[in-house]
Amino acid sequence: MRIRGVFETFDLEQVAGTLVGFWTPSYARTINVPGYHLHLLSDDHRHAGHVLELQSRELELELHRESHLQLVLPESPAFLKADLSGDPAAALAKAEGDHKA
Repeated sequence: MRIRGVFETFDLEQVAGTLVGFWTPSYARTINVPGYHLHLLSDDHRHAGHVLELQSRELELELHRESHLQLVLPESPAFLKADLSGDPAAALAKAEGDHKA
């Protein structure tokens, strides 16, 4: 299945794995899309990628709160000249359709 020609999506069932992610506050929307951003790596390493939706009967949750972020930016001429002033919300909505991470 394709979402607007952007990336493939898969419906997985009975998959054991690890979810890794982070949460970005709305005031940092020009650095990253606000909200939760999760990726899955299945225990058998057959599946990995961005998680759009999740349902589970059993989860083990470990959280690490981090208030310090070190952001390393490229120094290339193309990056230094890039206009990064836009809000990435429209691009996210187009890429993910009706799904929310």
